[in-house]
Amino acid sequence: MRRPTARGGSGELVGPRGGRPLRQPSGPSSHGVVARGPAEPYGALVDSNEVHAEIRDLAARVKGVIENNFQKDATSEAQVLQGIRRFGPSAQSKKILNRENAAAMLALQTGVYAVWRCEQPKLSGSNTDFCARVGYQHRCFCGHSLEEHAALKPLRGRVAAPPCQACACGGFNYMPNEPEEIGEGWLTRRGNWDPERWSAKCRCGHGHKQHDPRKRSCKECGCSGFTSHFLCAVCDRDGEAHATVFELEQDRLQRGLPVREAYFPLMALDWSVRELVLEDPTGGGALTAPPSRPALETGGAPSAGSRTGSQRSLPQKFPAVAQLTPPPPQQQQQQYCTGCGTMYRSAQVKFCSQCGKQRQ
Repeated sequence: MRRPTARGGSGELVGPRGGRPLRQPSGPSSHGVVARGPAEPYGALVDSNEVHAEIRDLAARVKGVIENNFQKDATSEAQVLQGIRRFGPSAQSKKILNRENAAAMLALQTGVYAVWRCEQPKLSGSNTDFCARVGYQHRCFCGHSLEEHAALKPLRGRVAAPPCQACACGGFNYMPNEPEEIGEGWLTRRGNWDPERWSAKCRCGHGHKQHDPRKRSCKECGCSGFTSHFLCAVCDRDGEAHATVFELEQDRLQRGLPVREAYFPLMALDWSVRELVLEDPTGGGALTAPPSRPALETGGAPSAGSRTGSQRSLPQKFPAVAQLTPPPPQQQQQQYCTGCGTMYRSAQVKFCSQCGKQRQ
């Protein structure tokens, strides 16, 4: 800042860089302090920390609102199951799981297990056996279903990918059949959603249906080969990290992978959940519902001769009750409002923040 120079007879000082004049305050308490003239007009740029302080204060208040009103932890499995029992599964999730249920029935009948597998998932705790079970209803890169390909025939202890009978596809190569499989489930909620036109996209912007099934080159642009532009919702890896595998039951047994009844979807969940999601929870008659819980609570355990093979596959589902008189059930608070379905923010909340109904 330059030293101000006085103007003759005006009692004013010239500001820096030819700015507006500064006046010398009068009075004994001024001590030579230079004060500014009239206030800046609205919209003028002012070098001040006042705005920055307001932004910091607003950011702190927004952070407090987020911390106090939004769920901090991820949705637990118990909350998901409670939501399914209360509101039912979505149409798309039922569609995907029923296809995989049919794939498990096909594997049980033929002894050939077809899976879409990523052996090195990015997400911790991901299933390294498969990201999707593959059956007759699932479609190949060429756009045709597995049923439209040649029959699955083991040869010398191995099963090769069957060639397509409707196009020049050299062998069945699975591609995600639904947007939910690659984290694009919001597409299916659009009003103009057409499942027949959708296909997983390449980096060129066109779906795999617009690519040649053998050469993999794009029919709409100069793309020389399909490169996946998506990530799997199960393992968080791209399509190139996956492989379509056809294997026999004995190969899976040697590797300790689930076969037969254990291969069916949702086998680790309660039978009532399977009935809500799957159209045929019995797997074509291969599985039977476990005995009801009241029968076990009375102390009546099923005899060894009455146990079916499907019940033996779930030995820990309903363990035998050692005591005749069961303990009284513990009173648990509802995690969701029974009036509007809003989740309570904490265990101490007594009323719903949405509709005001008292917690039960």
